[in-house]
Amino acid sequence: MMNSKLSFISLTLLLSFANVTSFIHRSICMSNTNQNALVIPPDFKLPGVISAIGLGLATSGNEKFGYPLLGIGAFLGIQTTRIRFTFDAEAMEIKIQKKGENLSDMRDNIVVGGKNRWTYDNWVNWEVYPSESLPILLYFFEKQTRPEGQIHFFPIIMDKDLLLGEIKKRVPIKK
Repeated sequence: MMNSKLSFISLTLLLSFANVTSFIHRSICMSNTNQNALVIPPDFKLPGVISAIGLGLATSGNEKFGYPLLGIGAFLGIQTTRIRFTFDAEAMEIKIQKKGENLSDMRDNIVVGGKNRWTYDNWVNWEVYPSESLPILLYFFEKQTRPEGQIHFFPIIMDKDLLLGEIKKRVPIKK
């Protein structure tokens, strides 16, 4: 009984933290190096929920699944503080936000090489899984990285409404 109350309190605190930090970042996180680029502010809901589920499982005796979920939630939380999606007139790009510094380019993509920048006219398809009302992963397929196409999956660790609004506005694929 005590463990379930502790899990519920932990879940409530983590979700509250995620909402507060998301609001703060949404209010202040629009500085960038390209004045014409829109920076999508971070959103800590996904890492917060995954961490809360992990904590709930770990404290209720299911450490086998709880601790790995806590680790995934912590990793996503750290990435949420660093990774920024930017949209300019030509492309979506992933940049790094280091503490106290302006946005900077990421190193080349370790899987396929090249910049983490994709022009809108090279996008073939995009989806949000499991749905736009419950966004966890952004999927898109593009033909810029490789002629035969390249699949990308990104966790939704940014403001989902702004992200999806920009994709719908800029990517010439009609859904």
